[in-house]
Amino acid sequence: MKLFVAPLLAAAALSCASCSLFDESGKTTVAGQVVDSSTGQAVANAQVRLFANQRSSSSASYSPEGNWRSTDGQGKFSFSFDADADLSYILRASSSRGDTEFQSAPQVTGGRKNKDLRVPVEAVAWVRIHLLDVPPRTDAVNVKVSGFQGSITLHPPLDTVIYRMIKAGPNQVVVWELNGSRVVPATEHRIPYSVAGLDTMRVDIRY
Repeated sequence: MKLFVAPLLAAAALSCASCSLFDESGKTTVAGQVVDSSTGQAVANAQVRLFANQRSSSSASYSPEGNWRSTDGQGKFSFSFDADADLSYILRASSSRGDTEFQSAPQVTGGRKNKDLRVPVEAVAWVRIHLLDVPPRTDAVNVKVSGFQGSITLHPPLDTVIYRMIKAGPNQVVVWELNGSRVVPATEHRIPYSVAGLDTMRVDIRY
């Protein structure tokens, strides 16, 4: 019988180590920094919060878990919590510049030390679109403008200014098209631009 003691003890130790390795419950530490998703710069005085989802759920819906926690003047944070093995966690931030999108929120592993997490916030900005019906006056039925949430259809002749909130960053574009003209074909025009967080970019559309 003594010959089997060592192998059995080794197997038990390996089993316990395996359980410890994959167990995602218990004390969990979380530390990192809130940053601007466009520039990578720190976002001061933000707040962070855990969101959780049942591992057994087929839904990707996350619900708030615990309270909002404040960051410092460099956007840094550090806290701990007791994780539930049945839940998966992500970390989102909220700030005066914007919030973290669910799809870009970093994962938090329960029962582990989660260090150097970068929590991005999508900074908001505005686009100022100036439509100018320059001579000769168009005979188009309408002009459609998009490149932000939704679209706008206007009936010329009309000079007007439109403001729309957008996500800050490079590679933005305003799209416009004249419809119903007997002279000008319905061609899509694209105007690229970039805008920093909390700034306003002017885009002129001359038709």
